[in-house]
Amino acid sequence: MTDEEKSGATVLAAPSRPVVMDENELIDFARLPEAQSGEIAIPSVQVVPIRTVLADIPAESLAVEAEGMTALLPKVVASFPSPKPAARYLPTPVAKPTSTPPQTAPKQVAQVDPVVVAAPTPTSEPTPVPVALPEVVNNTLPQALLVTATINGAPVPDGTLVTVWMKAFREPLAQGQLADGKFLLVVPQYGSAPFSGETMTFKIGELNAGETAIWQPGAADILELTAGE
Repeated sequence: MTDEEKSGATVLAAPSRPVVMDENELIDFARLPEAQSGEIAIPSVQVVPIRTVLADIPAESLAVEAEGMTALLPKVVASFPSPKPAARYLPTPVAKPTSTPPQTAPKQVAQVDPVVVAAPTPTSEPTPVPVALPEVVNNTLPQALLVTATINGAPVPDGTLVTVWMKAFREPLAQGQLADGKFLLVVPQYGSAPFSGETMTFKIGELNAGETAIWQPGAADILELTAGE
């Protein structure tokens, strides 16, 4: 027999052909005290001398000898215990490792340095350069201003020069000397660009007056000019 096989024998029957034990028989065998303590030692074999039987021995003597051998057979069989089959140990189930999804390396995000954009330098609009007065336009009605003037609250002396200005020109639009504390200024239209809505400023002598006026064609206004030293 080999591992995990079984065979049966009796006093009157020879050992049967070995067959493989089933799972329940293996479990029962593994629980036997002999199987749990280790291998069972096999005793030394007792040699039984073989007697030569002569052909001239009577049949009755052979029967007696056979009965003696039959009586001895149980003792011989008992002295040869069946070898213990090797214990079958069922494998311990091992948990399969859980597959771990591959770790994806984080994407490297390229760091871009911020682009510093210089703020545009504010540019001031060029200041128009005053130009000389163009020709008077006679087909447009002028504006008339009856002005009076005081300096530091006192009437200016007669003969003081009063002038009218627009920032686009480097020359006065009109001028006149005061007489009896007043003077009539007539401001015409110069050039092709209309004066309507343009602001006029005034000077009393070399002093800037605090008042202004809006040019309107054909208008006639009274204007009190004041200045301080």
